[in-house]
Amino acid sequence: MEKKNSSLKSLQIEKVSIAQNSEWDFYWNNCPTATYFESREWATIWSEYLNGKLYYEARKVRFTDGFEVLIPYSFTKVLKYIKFYLLSCRSSYGGILFLSTPKDSHLELVHNYILKHFHNLEWNISPFQNTLLNLPLQQTNILIISNRFDENFNSFSKKHRKSYRRSLREGCSLHEGKNISEWQYFYHVIYKNISDHSNYQTQLLSESEVLSMRNKKGIRLWLVKYKDKIVAGAICLYSPTILQLWIGGHIKQFQSQRPMNYLCTELIKKAADNDYKFIDFGSSLNSNGILKFKEGFGTKEVSYIKLKQRDFLGNCIDIISGWKKRLRLNA
Repeated sequence: MEKKNSSLKSLQIEKVSIAQNSEWDFYWNNCPTATYFESREWATIWSEYLNGKLYYEARKVRFTDGFEVLIPYSFTKVLKYIKFYLLSCRSSYGGILFLSTPKDSHLELVHNYILKHFHNLEWNISPFQNTLLNLPLQQTNILIISNRFDENFNSFSKKHRKSYRRSLREGCSLHEGKNISEWQYFYHVIYKNISDHSNYQTQLLSESEVLSMRNKKGIRLWLVKYKDKIVAGAICLYSPTILQLWIGGHIKQFQSQRPMNYLCTELIKKAADNDYKFIDFGSSLNSNGILKFKEGFGTKEVSYIKLKQRDFLGNCIDIISGWKKRLRLNA
């Protein structure tokens, strides 16, 4: 026991360097807990959207026992020298990337490194990763995917199984939206009139933000058609093992056709067929109705940490930005 404690105490961070893009991609593709939000593609979307004012990179951390992790992040610059770090672009998750599961001692060291060196930081720590930090928690709803769809389907509530069968009888069909008119229709007709089954992470997205996600390798728009009319849809984000149901909604007048039940069930079926391990349905917005809808598919509420820290200058800039925003609103 003494030898074990001694080895833990001797573990240190040996070297930190900026990772090559190829290293970032390799770690993301092979990390068992990676979400799309830790991908380089997600960072480039927002950097391009902000015309290069959002920078991105990854740091490779090597420990004295040879273990390595990557920390992917984005940052903005204020007054050239003050950096604001985002391990969670657009209110999404962030996490470290690794090729094998880190020990608690690795996690403690890398978390302490992040808190020490990223003075002005926003970080929603991925619920798929362990953390030793004791901070306020948020909730999301996650479904574990069986490699056999029928096992997942049989775990649905009776009401959800019945609703899916009804959607099949009604003639609902699944279609991938690829052309710009379909994305625009989704934004203006479905997203702008979002139903009760919307996802909190997408609020306040502009049309240009949504359209910037089109033609990205890890993003797909799925649409439900009823009598050749688009009645529901969802933007989904894909990592090698985890699917994020990021934006989802339907046109309320077609509720009786159960398009969201159909959409979610078909996505679960596709996930099972393609060896995905999890689907993240997002927050329930403290709504019992939304929570019950998601739990009907067999999801479980999972907690994750939402972290924000500022140094003195960072706090001052936040205060000034708040004043400017209020002045614009009152102008």
